[in-house]
Amino acid sequence: MRGGVDQGHPLWGLTPFIDNPGSGPGWTYEFEWEREWRVPGGLRFTLLDIRFLFAPEDEHERLRQKWPSWNERGEPFSGAIIDTSWTIEDVQAELIRAGVQSSG
Repeated sequence: MRGGVDQGHPLWGLTPFIDNPGSGPGWTYEFEWEREWRVPGGLRFTLLDIRFLFAPEDEHERLRQKWPSWNERGEPFSGAIIDTSWTIEDVQAELIRAGVQSSG
C-alpha cells in the first residue's frame, strides 16, 4: 500500500516480538530479562542441568525446599535463584554464590 499502512502486510505479524528499549523522561524499558532463544526441534535437558531460575524472592525458599522432590536424584538445587526486581549487584552476588560462571 502506498502512502499509508497496510495492516494486512506480514510484517505486522512480527511486531509483537519487536521492542524499543531505552529511556526517556519518566520511563525506562530494559530488555535484558526478555531474551529468548529458539532451537529447531526443541531442547532436551533434565532438571539437574538447570543452573539458574527466575522467581519472586518470596518464592525462593519454597523452590529450594521442593526441588529435591522434582528431580530424578532427589538432589537440592545448587544453582542461582534470581528475582528480576533485584539490582544488578544483587543478581551478580547470587550468581557468584551459586558458582554460575559467565561464558563471555
